[in-house]
Amino acid sequence: MSSSALNPYYNIAHTRATREIAAVAATHYTKILVPLDGSGLSERAVVRAMELARTHHAELHLVHVYKSGNAALLSDSTLLDQQTHRQAQVNAQRYVNAQANKLKKQGIKAVASIVEAGDMTATVSKFVANHDIDLVVMNAAQNKLERFFFGDTANKIHANTGVEVITEVN
Repeated sequence: MSSSALNPYYNIAHTRATREIAAVAATHYTKILVPLDGSGLSERAVVRAMELARTHHAELHLVHVYKSGNAALLSDSTLLDQQTHRQAQVNAQRYVNAQANKLKKQGIKAVASIVEAGDMTATVSKFVANHDIDLVVMNAAQNKLERFFFGDTANKIHANTGVEVITEVN
């Protein structure tokens, strides 16, 4: 039984995905960015970005925007605050390096970066500008309620940078 017989929405989704792939194929990308947050959804975005990087012979940038943890709660203890901050850096770097190494083993030129920040949209937008990124591939808000309360990060990044953003959803 075909996929379209099992899922009545298959043809719509498949047609939309095919158009999106055709539009991306018509453009040449040299640097692709995937913001990582440690979720399976962001890691699925890596798979999609890897395919695009391979097609376009592009460099794939993985960036993990991390928060240093409970710095505000630990402000009375400078030493503990520094240890917490350093551990957050180490964990973030270890995570993004592991993701980059997986890509390198598959022949993809991957660059791993970590950035400490609070606002994901502003940080990713700044990274895009500073590294001449052509395309961002990222996960999207899970549902309409999340988008309502937290905004659509992908749209904000596109508006801030003018760079095409492809979102990966469930």
